[in-house]
Parts: sequence; C-alpha cells; structure tokens
Amino acid sequence: MACSSCLHFLEGAAAASEVDPAATFEVVALARVAPGQGICRRYPPRWVPDLDKQDTMSVFPYVHRDQECGEFNSRMPL
Repeated sequence: MACSSCLHFLEGAAAASEVDPAATFEVVALARVAPGQGICRRYPPRWVPDLDKQDTMSVFPYVHRDQECGEFNSRMPL
C-alpha cells in the first residue's frame, strides 16, 4: 500500500517539527517540496544538524506519496 493512503502521511507538509502542520510552503521559509511529496509521521521527528545555525533541529522524513513501507496503516478501516 502506498504512502498516499497511509494514516501517517501528510502531503505537502513541512518536515521541521516546530512548524504548524497546516502551514503551506508559501508561508514557511523552507525548501520547496516537489509535487507528491510530504512527511511520514509514523515515528517521532529525529534530531539532525542544522548547519546554517550551527545547532540541531527536529524533522520528520520526507517521502513521496507513491512510496511503500512495512509500517503502512490505512486511513480507512479495512
């Protein structure tokens, strides 16, 4: 089953965990995401280096809506 129909997938969302998930990329000053991409919220965000600020930040992984993984959880009851 593809990410597009998974409960954990949020298409077009910002990966940075401090950003409101309802915010669009036009509002958020982050890298633009290609059509069909979004974030996977199956697991908590991970700490990664923020080289621009010489700090760390917490992010969800970007995935394409057509990807598949072993953690799929349907949006619709089966």
